[in-house]
Amino acid sequence: MQEQINIHKSIISTHEEKFKNLDNKIDTTAQHMEEKSKQRVQYIEEKIKVANNRISDLECITKDLSNISAAIAKLTLLSEQNIQANQERDKLLTYHNEHLIEMSSEIKMMARQNIDLNKNYENVRKDAQEIKTENTINIPTLIKYTIFTVTSMVLGAGISHVFFG
Repeated sequence: MQEQINIHKSIISTHEEKFKNLDNKIDTTAQHMEEKSKQRVQYIEEKIKVANNRISDLECITKDLSNISAAIAKLTLLSEQNIQANQERDKLLTYHNEHLIEMSSEIKMMARQNIDLNKNYENVRKDAQEIKTENTINIPTLIKYTIFTVTSMVLGAGISHVFFG
């Protein structure tokens, strides 16, 4: 019996060793699995950090693109307003140009009329000057003609009186 007990003790001891070995293996495996899990968690955390950095970068890029889009929209609006302003300016310039052409034509016509008026004025002035000179009484000539007429009349009366008596 003692033998059987010893055999059983040896079997138990063998089993205990096997259990210890299994426990060690399980502990080692558990530690190894825990380390691998930690490594995987770290790896996943690093990947998450990288993904978060990329997301942050993408958010910044999205904000930049949003700002660029807003700037492009403003530039588009300004361009459209500039085009409208240029079209209105062109209309005004066309309108003013047409009026300037009309005014230029009228000024040319008025200049021709002024030239004609100046010619007519010169002609009237010359005619008035001629009439003035023709109607001017020249006193020395008038006195000369009066003296000559009076002398002729006195001589004629004297000769008539002498001859006809």
